[in-house]
Amino acid sequence: MYQNRCAINIYKKLNLHSLKEKVLNANPKELIEILFEILHSELKRAVFLIQNKKTPMKGESISYAISIIASGLIPALKKDDNFFLVRNLKSLYVYCICVLTEANLKNDTKKIRHVDFLLRKISSAWSSIK
Repeated sequence: MYQNRCAINIYKKLNLHSLKEKVLNANPKELIEILFEILHSELKRAVFLIQNKKTPMKGESISYAISIIASGLIPALKKDDNFFLVRNLKSLYVYCICVLTEANLKNDTKKIRHVDFLLRKISSAWSSIK
């Protein structure tokens, strides 16, 4: 058991270092891609934690996902660009925050998967921009 924890801690440190390198070397478009990558990972983790009855950790994971949307994706929207696109994306992000909040309260994996599905469409479109 101790060896497993040590291995997990080493993996987390290496992964964090790799993430720091990616962020430091990323352009603005790549930073958004990194946020989406982390967001999808947290949503997947939240589903796993609910299925395994890890309620406190599930709450942390969903809260982190919400903070990525609220503090990363929404502020990244450029208000001076296409007004309708920005308004619609912001509305979608706010909707996702509301659904995730409800999913957190009800331990609802279906709602989390729904948000992940919606945001995967956005992140896929974002990644296809050159």
